Amino acid sequence: MTANRQTSMYVAGIGLLVSVAVVLQMMRERTYADGPAVPDEVLYIDSGPVIERVALSYKTVLADLYWIRALQHYGRERLKPDSTGRFALLYPLLNLTTSLDPRFTLAYRFGAIFLAEPYPGGAGKPELAIRLLEKGIRTTPAKWEYYHDVGFVYFWNLHDYLKGADWFRRGSEQPGSPWWLRTYAAALMAKGGDRQTARVIWRNILSTSEGAWIKETARKRLLQLDLADLPERQRSALILRELNGLSHQEIGVVLELSTSAVKQAIFDARSALFSFREGREMACQDVRRMLSDGDGRVLRGRGMRGHLRACPDCRRFRAASPSGL
Repeated sequence: MTANRQTSMYVAGIGLLVSVAVVLQMMRERTYADGPAVPDEVLYIDSGPVIERVALSYKTVLADLYWIRALQHYGRERLKPDSTGRFALLYPLLNLTTSLDPRFTLAYRFGAIFLAEPYPGGAGKPELAIRLLEKGIRTTPAKWEYYHDVGFVYFWNLHDYLKGADWFRRGSEQPGSPWWLRTYAAALMAKGGDRQTARVIWRNILSTSEGAWIKETARKRLLQLDLADLPERQRSALILRELNGLSHQEIGVVLELSTSAVKQAIFDARSALFSFREGREMACQDVRRMLSDGDGRVLRGRGMRGHLRACPDCRRFRAASPSGL
């Protein structure tokens, strides 16, 4: 039998099997159309070693499928009204994904964010986020990003600043790690959970992350930190307007202010937040040039203050100048 004839018979056999499968599925759907729905909980295998044996040579393909399943589960659970048992399948799905593909960096890093994100926006399970990242470290011990992410969970979600500092330090010792990881470690050891330290960390996450979702999260966290730095009147007026939807007159009643004073407070708050963000985005070289020139009006501007709050290197540059401006 020639090779071409064997190939033709093989293709025909595959086509026949597919046709039979389709017919059987149609018969099954007609017969059991009203049968009970299969719950999500039984649609996956909950053991990494078991699925590795089952997957054979299709591990990467199955890893992608389970990753998509994890994303679908996360998105669907976020839309549910508050109830017990939300995100119950998130960690098992992520665990299976990374068992099938132990070097699936995206699944470790994004998965940890989904797990650690406070409820109801996420699973509110930072301990599971750490477990997932530690699994990644066992597979790829030199991946500094995983150490960074564990440290961040300890810092932001668990408020354990000493453990966070230790993980940042360990990450800084990995090949190719950025210099600012050691800065994180030192800042957490010295100041714990102050807003300035949080601002530095979120700024670096914003500038170094590739995922749009992570960048948007970083912008929101920086906005929250900026709001906390506004004067009480400005912050209250802006929140009542933007988040609660109150009119200027209603805000005036709550804060015991005139309508014109409420409008001015909201304008001042928005201007300050814009300046803070604009300052963070300023290039360090431009900031240091302005610091060197020593123009007092520029140095006292909100944009400059916003940059210095978020940039420890430029603060050190300012402190090292003879005048200490």
